[in-house]
Amino acid sequence: MSATFLEAPQTAPRVLRQPLYALLAAPPGLCRDTLLASLASAGIDVDLQSVDDLPRAFDALGRRAFDCALIDAQLGLGDGTELMDGLNAVGADTPLIMITDGDPGARGRALMEAGVADCIDRGELSGERLWRCVFNVVRARRVAQRLARTERNFIARAALDGVTRLPNREQ
Repeated sequence: MSATFLEAPQTAPRVLRQPLYALLAAPPGLCRDTLLASLASAGIDVDLQSVDDLPRAFDALGRRAFDCALIDAQLGLGDGTELMDGLNAVGADTPLIMITDGDPGARGRALMEAGVADCIDRGELSGERLWRCVFNVVRARRVAQRLARTERNFIARAALDGVTRLPNREQ
């Protein structure tokens, strides 16, 4: 039986076969324990760094490139713009997955407009839901990185004449 897009397959797809480097920013307590249990039940091979406040999250994101970051809305994120401003200030381009309280409707839209990759309602948090979210975010990031690399290579090759390998003339 083959896995559908919506269920976690028995073997991770190619995009998740290497360990993921993820940041978990959540206050100590039940939510953090729930997130850790969901990650474990999802079967995601993850090298997880855990922090309990936003300044430490910004510091970690500024020092290391992560595949994704799981950030709990209980850290006091407001509408998400200060979060994205903080990330831009440290030069981080890590995709963020927000864990929100209650209906993520309007708040989720505001966070996504601010630049958050995805939002999960705490009530919907399960291993399968978290796996799908992480998979989609990581896959989208890796596709974007490949596309940017391909574009840079194309531009570099277009600058040279195909026969002589000399720079093309300026028109």
